[in-house]
Amino acid sequence: AAAGAVARAAERESEFEATASDANRRALERARAQRLAAEVRLEGLRSVYAETQLARALGHSVTVLNPPTQAASDRSSTLQKIILAGLLGGLITGCGLALVVDRLRRTSQVEPAFPPWTPTEAAGLSEVVPRSESEG
Repeated sequence: AAAGAVARAAERESEFEATASDANRRALERARAQRLAAEVRLEGLRSVYAETQLARALGHSVTVLNPPTQAASDRSSTLQKIILAGLLGGLITGCGLALVVDRLRRTSQVEPAFPPWTPTEAAGLSEVVPRSESEG
């Protein structure tokens, strides 16, 4: 069908070329554009058909619609990701260490709010029991 459309468009174009005049110049340009568009469609269908036949022969079920035009390495983007991950890891580790060091400094400088407990307080005695002279 596409090949027939190309042939019909070529016939129309040749008819307008045979009677070339200023009056039918636009019609000739339109016929030429239609012929070129039909040829592009035909070539596209031919390539898809050839690729489909090759895929069937090889047993592949995937058809590449837009093949890559150039190969590119992803080395630089991978390197950038690794560097970013390292920077973020270092930042998190540094912040954590700074918090730990700050906490250690603050706790070593602060005096305890409560005096150290004595065995009598631990036993639950509310009064201080005077010691006898024999106990010392």
